[in-house]
Amino acid sequence: MHFHKYPHPANFEYPKALTPERASATNRGDCSMFARGWVNDIYHIQVIGEGWGPNASQTEFHFPQRSAGLSGNQTSLHFENDGTIQLRDKKKKVLLSSPKGKFFGQSGAASVFEFSGSHADQFYGMGEKWTGLEHSGKTAKFWNTDVWADFHPESYIHLNPPPDPVYVTIPYLILKRMDTYIGFLLDNPAATFISTDPKISISHQLDILEKSRGFHLGSEEGQPNLYILFGPTLRELTQKLQSLIGTTPLPPAWALGYQQCRWGYQSDKDMMNLEAAFTKHEIPVDGFWLDIDYMDRYKVFTISPKNFAKPNSAASSALPLRTPTTIYSCSPSGPKKPGSFRKSSSTAGRGIFSFKTTAHLPQNSARKKFPMSTRNTRVHTNGDTGIRTSRKLWPSMRKICQPKVKK
Repeated sequence: MHFHKYPHPANFEYPKALTPERASATNRGDCSMFARGWVNDIYHIQVIGEGWGPNASQTEFHFPQRSAGLSGNQTSLHFENDGTIQLRDKKKKVLLSSPKGKFFGQSGAASVFEFSGSHADQFYGMGEKWTGLEHSGKTAKFWNTDVWADFHPESYIHLNPPPDPVYVTIPYLILKRMDTYIGFLLDNPAATFISTDPKISISHQLDILEKSRGFHLGSEEGQPNLYILFGPTLRELTQKLQSLIGTTPLPPAWALGYQQCRWGYQSDKDMMNLEAAFTKHEIPVDGFWLDIDYMDRYKVFTISPKNFAKPNSAASSALPLRTPTTIYSCSPSGPKKPGSFRKSSSTAGRGIFSFKTTAHLPQNSARKKFPMSTRNTRVHTNGDTGIRTSRKLWPSMRKICQPKVKK
């Protein structure tokens, strides 16, 4: 994986007559584009052909009512004879378009979707990036990495340059054009990339000027699948994205407060010192997150018996009514030495490893300034049971993990 090597549209071949359900020839072979739309102005564009197998994505979408053709309640999607694609409103105003003959491109197993831009465009989204809120003039890759292992310390300590890609992959781009918002979602588990009209230079000496502004989204391999969502407001756009991919479950009240999280907490003593420091400085805190340092020889779903002889004590009884909820992070990590894993009795035979930690919200002087009812929370960790098995188990897990309010 070359993290800082991004495919450029100049290296792609663009079929001239690529329209829905019509085959086009490329140097790689024939390919066909398929498009469909829904009444809430969500459109899906898929390309099938030589170079790509079936889509390997495990994302489960929730589709609304299909529209008649490629027309939603407020917009319609059009494929023109000159090879462009246009998104228009009901007054036939063009809201989004591609360059002539350069909407979709292929370069071996790589693919790209290209769109025309304007000087007023602003870009948001793109998941977890360390380069600010607005993303104009940037090129980013989407592929999960371990930042400390995959980048030089100068990058993640001094942000010179900021590391990319990082821990989370969310290839979703938000375009703000005047007062209208449009979303773009790549459904591809391979390494994807998004570019928002960046300034291109050679060794920081010679700037390369493009003839026209624009932005593009693509993937280094994998079947091309792009969703286009029309707002028109940011609130409506976000609601449509949530309706497509699913909404986030309502979190427990304590999860809305401040969460202290970092690597290096290794023992009961660390946790008690940490809680004491928050109390001393009157900083309200509702959760402590531990990295893999708590594990027994770095075996997943274990707690070091030496450093955490009584893990429940570190979370509750050692500091009654004062300690925040403690979360044990289960980042994948191989054991340094062979060892066995023990399933909890309550989940034996169900493919789940579980730690149950009872904890109370802190009732220190800082917490009194932010009153909240005391809750008991049991924290569970889910094994790699696969997405389908996890979904079947989720209803019962929600009942187990549901915070219980003391009356």
